[in-house]
Amino acid sequence: YMVIDWRADHSFRLPRPDLSASLGVPNACTQSGCHDDRPLQWSIDAWNRWYGEARRPHFGTAFAAAREGDPSGLVEIVQSPLQPALVRATALELLAVEGAESLYELCAALLLAPESILRHTAVTHLPLLDPAEFAQRVAPLLADPAKAVRMAASSRLAAVDTALLADYQLADLDRGFTEYRASLEANLDFAHAAMNLGTLSARLGDQAEAERYLRQALVVDDRFVPARANLAVLLAGGGRDAEATALLEEGVRLTPEEPELWRMLGLMYAGPPDPSRGLEPLRRAVELNPRDARAHYNLGLLMDQLGDLDGAERHLGAALEIVPRSPDFLYALAEHYLRRKMFDEVIPLADRLTELLPDQPIGAQMRQAAEAGN
Repeated sequence: YMVIDWRADHSFRLPRPDLSASLGVPNACTQSGCHDDRPLQWSIDAWNRWYGEARRPHFGTAFAAAREGDPSGLVEIVQSPLQPALVRATALELLAVEGAESLYELCAALLLAPESILRHTAVTHLPLLDPAEFAQRVAPLLADPAKAVRMAASSRLAAVDTALLADYQLADLDRGFTEYRASLEANLDFAHAAMNLGTLSARLGDQAEAERYLRQALVVDDRFVPARANLAVLLAGGGRDAEATALLEEGVRLTPEEPELWRMLGLMYAGPPDPSRGLEPLRRAVELNPRDARAHYNLGLLMDQLGDLDGAERHLGAALEIVPRSPDFLYALAEHYLRRKMFDEVIPLADRLTELLPDQPIGAQMRQAAEAGN
């Protein structure tokens, strides 16, 4: 029950033993029952004799680079109709994890893709920037021929004011909620099903039902981090900080390698009476995931508050380096420099803020303050 039966790769593709050498992935030559008695280099040499030294670009190389912090090759994969739909969807998910600047445009372009896996991935990760535009783009997918797409659209639209939908779309949404709930309720022996029902209930404003489902998810799997994180947010949002903190403390004991729980625990500890308690959990979060821009940002703000100005500069700068077009990160670092009277550092950050937020005065105001200081 629930085992994965091993088998050799049955797809008709050229094996790539060179990727086993560079990325550590398996290959169909020496790890599939064909030539298991031969070393990897033997298969690489044979490949070179047959096909030459040239290599076609492979999505695996871009995926490996992205997981090491360099997502630069992913956009081309998402946009390429020559790549398999599954590969394009995976690249889009990786870009969503990175918070890529182009995420909205990429998702919007794939909402009407012929392949359902691309539509599902796009609607799941489409950023909710403008509610009216979001509703306009997502609502047609309530009538999608693929059930998974309809359910994803229903879940996402739960966060949008129903006044933005037409009457016929409201009817589609009601049917979508019914379909979504029925599908998840049939799978409540899996933690993710209860968590998704809890998320839906929270979006619809039923906090008590959301808590019940999230706790049910943790009964099924007490190491299921997303459910624990969502429940902690729900409890803290309801003013139940002590319960949220206890839940996160239990979480880091059960899953000590999960950076998000450490980050959240650090935020809970960073309040009164002793904000310095938040430093160690936030440092642990950054240590476990150096690419977590939000953890660097939170740690930098706390260090700034506690007077560790060099540490604050380092972590606020790291957050901005990871997500260079974040207005929050730009503002935090600019304000930090402004208070330290490092006016020459403020001006380029202020200009970047103005570029990102042309309708808001904050960038111009910061530049004026820096110029006055000089």
